[in-house]
Amino acid sequence: MGVAAGTGASTSTAAGLPTTSAAALVDDGRPGHAVLRPPPAESSTPIAAPIADDPESRRPSGWGLTDEYRYRVRADSTSAWHGALSARVELRAGGSGTTALMQTIRADDYRGKRVAFDVHVRTEGRVAIVRPWMRVDSIALGRVVAFDNAANQGDMNDGTSAWTTRTIVIDVPTAGDVISYGVILAGNGRLWVDAASLDVVGPETPATARPLAAANLQLPPRPPDPGRLARAPVNADFEQTVPIDPTQDR
Repeated sequence: MGVAAGTGASTSTAAGLPTTSAAALVDDGRPGHAVLRPPPAESSTPIAAPIADDPESRRPSGWGLTDEYRYRVRADSTSAWHGALSARVELRAGGSGTTALMQTIRADDYRGKRVAFDVHVRTEGRVAIVRPWMRVDSIALGRVVAFDNAANQGDMNDGTSAWTTRTIVIDVPTAGDVISYGVILAGNGRLWVDAASLDVVGPETPATARPLAAANLQLPPRPPDPGRLARAPVNADFEQTVPIDPTQDR
């Protein structure tokens, strides 16, 4: 499936908010579940690749991490599946943990439809888990109404892997208000992400999501306001970047 171009409002962050009021979702121990905490500051004006300055001083616009304190995300010009840039996720220091590169959009154009999330990934080093994930939240009902973290597809484990396409497919309930999606990384290896897309597909495409155990999936303490979110993926090709504030990025 093709790369989905972002449309609509200004870029969204991990919580789906504009970059001018960014708030990252911080991991609470369960992939796809997080609480809000401010990330390192960044400019609100994205630029398109190619970029003249060092990509290490920039990050992809519109994307955030569920753990901005142990991990960091950078624009990377040394390896891309498509175009000039990809997103690279890695630990800031020694140790290990779990994070997810993600963004959140409004569900308006996807309600009642089957949706496929495609993403291209590659890894390097000791990686315990690399999986795509997608979650649909109902703000009105106060609960998660659809979820898939590709747990039944297996993981990309230790060592360096070439670019691989990963796909998950879920049915978006009519009660859904927001859709979050991205890629989970567990371990102290590195992850590159590129060329993501979110597409409506027909019934001939089988859903990958298992039956939802709704009792085990709760909304973040401060769910995003759907009215402030984009209606479609933002910077899905990872070609747009924003500078990182070196005084606030450890």
